[in-house]
Amino acid sequence: PILFRNVAKGDARRFADSPADGGPFFREPRVGRGVAVADLDNDGRPDLVYCHIGETARVLKNEAPSRHWLGVQL
Repeated sequence: PILFRNVAKGDARRFADSPADGGPFFREPRVGRGVAVADLDNDGRPDLVYCHIGETARVLKNEAPSRHWLGVQL
């Protein structure tokens, strides 16, 4: 898996490869086939579910500081 961090300054958009920022999951090489993004715990932060070949799916819970968010129920 690859993790990019937004290092934009002003209007210039730039992303840097940051596997160390994502923890041990992003430091090990794997062959991935799918990822899903959803707010699994309804805290306003997107969580990730990764699926790699020959492995069980892994859930990565977003523990970043909470920001403003809006929930909509249809």
